[in-house]
Amino acid sequence: ISHQVALIKTETALAAVDKDSQKRKSRWSAEVVSKRGCRWGPKDERPYLPLTYVDLPIGFTDHEVDQFLREQRLEDLHRKIKTGHLELGDPDIREPSPPPTYDKSGNRTNRRETRVQKSMQAEYNRLIRYMLKTIPGYTPPPGWRPQRLVKKIVIPTDKYPDIPFMAIIVGARGVHHKRMQEETGARIEIRGAGVEARNQTDEETSMPQHVHLEADTEEQIEAAEKMVVPLLDPNSAEFIAHRDAGNQQLAL
Repeated sequence: ISHQVALIKTETALAAVDKDSQKRKSRWSAEVVSKRGCRWGPKDERPYLPLTYVDLPIGFTDHEVDQFLREQRLEDLHRKIKTGHLELGDPDIREPSPPPTYDKSGNRTNRRETRVQKSMQAEYNRLIRYMLKTIPGYTPPPGWRPQRLVKKIVIPTDKYPDIPFMAIIVGARGVHHKRMQEETGARIEIRGAGVEARNQTDEETSMPQHVHLEADTEEQIEAAEKMVVPLLDPNSAEFIAHRDAGNQQLAL
């Protein structure tokens, strides 16, 4: 028997594999999975949604199984995106919609269909980036173009209404903001309600004030986040240092 039907989340399928049997060689055998954790998940473990059922080859290692499931999910997403099939889910069990947001013309910007489409495209892009990193010579699907990564960090203005977070992040004459962007390679902007940001969308104008991080790689996003997060805590050493440096700059 060359294949067995296995439920993705059932670990017994892997436990049944004879460890003493000859392992099937594959192009993924030499890959090493990083275990370093971060807010994006382990270094090479980006979120993806495995298919509910799949023919799982016998004899694969844990990493080979993971790689196999990623490829299956990527093919599934590619087909659905090309045909316009949205994964709307069962209306009886899916999560409730967030509060509606609207653009300047009064059109809703976060309808369920829009959110699902964005989520599917983001997962599709994550899987392709993973393949490019882990499979030598991997060729992306025709027409695919890499998209910049985005992360938003909410500014705790409700908790600290009197703290000038924008001034702390930007710094006197923009010196802090410029330095952080140069060191991380990421775009760092403050957007949201009440903020006049040139690049923000209509949807972002109705969001709480937040720090918008945008970059080409996860590493750049992580580096920017590591710099920004302490500046949103008035009790952190980084916040105090930025505040004091800003005061000194203004005194010159």
